[in-house]
Amino acid sequence: QPPALSRWRAVGVGLSAAPTPGGGGEAGKAVVEPEAEFNVVRVAVVNGQRYFQLADGRGWVSDAAGNESADAAVASVEATDEDLEATGKLPAPWPQAHVRVRYLRIAISQTRSATTVPTQVAQIALRCRSRVMSLKGFLAENPGGSSPPQEQPEKLFAPRGKWLDMRFRENGRSVLVITAPHEIEVDDFALRTGADAPGRDPTALRVDGSRNGWEWITLLEERGDLCIPERRQTWTPWLQLRPETPAADGSITSSAAPTGNEGVAAAPPPALGWFKNIGKKLGILKAPVETLEPQDHLQPGAIFPALRVFSAATAAAALAAAAGATTAAGAGALEGSAGGGRRYLQLPGGRGWVPERSRKDATRVVAVPTDPLDVPIALLAAPSKQGEEAATLDLAAPTPPVRLRRLRIRCMGSRSPQETSIQLAQVCLRSRGEPLSFESWTASEIPECLASSGDGPSSVLLPEGRWIAARGSALVLSAPDEVEVQDLALRSAEDAPERDPAHLVLEGCVEGDRWMLLHDTGEGFLMPMQRRTWTPWLLLCFPRSGRRPPSAAASPSAAASAPTATPPPAAALGAASHSSSSSSEEDAAEKEGAADRLRPATAIGERRNGHADKALEPLAASFLGGLKTGAWLSGCRPRGA
Repeated sequence: QPPALSRWRAVGVGLSAAPTPGGGGEAGKAVVEPEAEFNVVRVAVVNGQRYFQLADGRGWVSDAAGNESADAAVASVEATDEDLEATGKLPAPWPQAHVRVRYLRIAISQTRSATTVPTQVAQIALRCRSRVMSLKGFLAENPGGSSPPQEQPEKLFAPRGKWLDMRFRENGRSVLVITAPHEIEVDDFALRTGADAPGRDPTALRVDGSRNGWEWITLLEERGDLCIPERRQTWTPWLQLRPETPAADGSITSSAAPTGNEGVAAAPPPALGWFKNIGKKLGILKAPVETLEPQDHLQPGAIFPALRVFSAATAAAALAAAAGATTAAGAGALEGSAGGGRRYLQLPGGRGWVPERSRKDATRVVAVPTDPLDVPIALLAAPSKQGEEAATLDLAAPTPPVRLRRLRIRCMGSRSPQETSIQLAQVCLRSRGEPLSFESWTASEIPECLASSGDGPSSVLLPEGRWIAARGSALVLSAPDEVEVQDLALRSAEDAPERDPAHLVLEGCVEGDRWMLLHDTGEGFLMPMQRRTWTPWLLLCFPRSGRRPPSAAASPSAAASAPTATPPPAAALGAASHSSSSSSEEDAAEKEGAADRLRPATAIGERRNGHADKALEPLAASFLGGLKTGAWLSGCRPRGA
């Protein structure tokens, strides 16, 4: 077992103590004299800075020298077992509340040697209330790794042997997922070095914890080899496991540095996007409707996966079409609309939806993209239950597939307002969870008189290259036959993030020039800052999902002159039935070209304090109920409306 304490020495300077890690010590008052040795209970990392808890209860000291020197102010010291024995009750961690988890994810991103191929760890240990925990019944997995038969991940729980991952350098990191037989409380974590090859020792690692296998909280992020002993088969000091500390405004400061993806080979979009809650508690909604009350919450700092993004601006246009409202909805009207509709992220396993922005302040983004976590898919597929067999991840969309022959991507704005060009590297479409092949597809741009640079519009159909055009241009993808699509993802180019589109309008067409709105990201939609990186999957849906667009084209002028219909009363909406309509009614519906054209988000009526008109709330509920049934028109629009 690892010793209760670790031994350290103050290097060249005296150390002042603070009552909590991250706090400042009393100026000019040193509790540890220069070159003095002292015992430490645990090491905490706060905002990238290490703090050492003194065993005598005098507080925490920092490893920073307090001057311009980059050298650490402390150094580890070899000590006898007698020196490291706890003689009394040890000080409690801070905060004192124990962390409750069932899953721990340990990600190793750096080793002592920059050239070693594998990484290795001999043993791990957990501690709570100053007692080392028994790991009997725990399981260990190494997703994406490869270990020799005698050095599998379960060796981490044995006093002899080691775990080794031969694919560390190939994957760029190694991941361990530790599963407890039930939910546990934990305070500290330690690991033991192997018997050989010190170059394989991890020197940068991150520990995330989860109670359910899909919502993760970062508990520790250690960078550098200060706490990793070079001596073989030696334990690290105890490293405190605690969530990142929220600031007064609810934001969370992370020590993680952004990583660029320059030079990374092209790869298909991942099935899931990963996000981090940088606000306070983030409500989980049953459906992507702003007025619904949350049925659960994500904790501050939680890292979670999302299947796809749903745009409220798209829903607004769909609601307007279902209500029979018409507006001047040509290209100019759409470009001048608010376009800042809320976006919602669909959680896997039927867990619901979370808003991208704060409910109280729509200008503040609280769910931001983050690096993916390599965890077993079975943990994300459904809420974990003890004894439940591994399941596959259901990628089904909440709406029926859209049938189209042409797809138009309109780039309404770029990340930088001063930039006059936009660029995209690649486009990918998905239907029923499977990416579509672009064989025999063609790509063109509108206006054609704007000559593009780069590799031309066809490059977005290929793994390499990029399309560059003037801001406001449109990219048109044409299929040889009608296809079914449900989701779209875009990949950022290898340079110039200021050219990334920040507002996209996606439209579909079956024949002629009859374009239908599929997705409006709204303003403020940013491509990933990392280069050559995919966006999350964007949900594509017609306002009348499952219905083929009418072949007759309606001109913008006709749409502008069409009268505005009055939304049906709430009572009539609630009484809508699934009865069949007469042929004359169907013909009339097919002629409503203006009602099905592009619409700004404000078309559903007056907005009061950020909420839709109360008269349309029953319609919204019926519409979103149709997300599962596919009966959007006949299920939520009363006869003759």
